[in-house]
Amino acid sequence: VRRLLTPAALRRTRVRRAAMQQFLAHGLHVTEARTGVLIFAALADHQVEVVADEGVHSCVSPEVWADAVAALTGALRRNRPVEGFEQAINLCGGVLAERFPPKLADQNEIPDRLVVI
Repeated sequence: VRRLLTPAALRRTRVRRAAMQQFLAHGLHVTEARTGVLIFAALADHQVEVVADEGVHSCVSPEVWADAVAALTGALRRNRPVEGFEQAINLCGGVLAERFPPKLADQNEIPDRLVVI
């Protein structure tokens, strides 16, 4: 009931704040090239945020993130979260691989994994 009575703008603000907190809590901002990306989904609210560190944010069009958000949000509304995460990850991963191709000396500074909170 509380969620239904909470204004949509306030729910979006809370989801954005939670995404930023998780971005920092998981150390996605401490990579050498500042290329951390978080795909955050508030499942109960069917809301999604993509948070990208400054190294990525400055090189990637906001439309890429909007497309990832739309793909995951749509899938959540259809009760197909796995499909949505796959689409969002593929969209983000594709542009990251293009803009930041791996180098021989690169090491994965943060784990590529799903975190459920």
